[in-house]
Amino acid sequence: MKHITTFILVVFLFLGAIPTSADAYFTTAQNAFTVDNKTGVFTIDFAFGHKNYDVYIPVHAIHGGVLSSNKLSYVVKDTDNAIARGSSVGIVLSNARVKDGMYIIPKGTSATFRLLVIFTKDTTAAADAYTLTITHLPFRFNGTQQLKLNPSELQYYVTKPLSLLK
Repeated sequence: MKHITTFILVVFLFLGAIPTSADAYFTTAQNAFTVDNKTGVFTIDFAFGHKNYDVYIPVHAIHGGVLSSNKLSYVVKDTDNAIARGSSVGIVLSNARVKDGMYIIPKGTSATFRLLVIFTKDTTAAADAYTLTITHLPFRFNGTQQLKLNPSELQYYVTKPLSLLK
């Protein structure tokens, strides 16, 4: 009987430690497809929420290593893991409410987001495969406490390679 009681206690403690859908952030999907032989579309889906705080997520996305408190940063990399030569435009999409350039997820709820990036490779680029990587994903609790995902978390915010013809 003692073992059963211990087992039940461990199960309850484990279940209490699992984040709820309103207390988590995670990527849910990564996709890439071609538009033509030099243009690709990349998407990275993710969810955010917290049971005790309103969470603010940026609407704007910028290419490069710029660290901003109100913009998500991404890079498109080539097969050599270098920043790809070409041009891109990105935006974070969601049905969450927007205020001052930030999506707001009310405490106790969660929302889904999609980083959408359109990339056109440089016509002289030798690479034929590209990936999208989120390099900086800032967020705020209650509009003031500034946080960001760390590199160990961002390692999952990467698409599989997309082949574009040479």
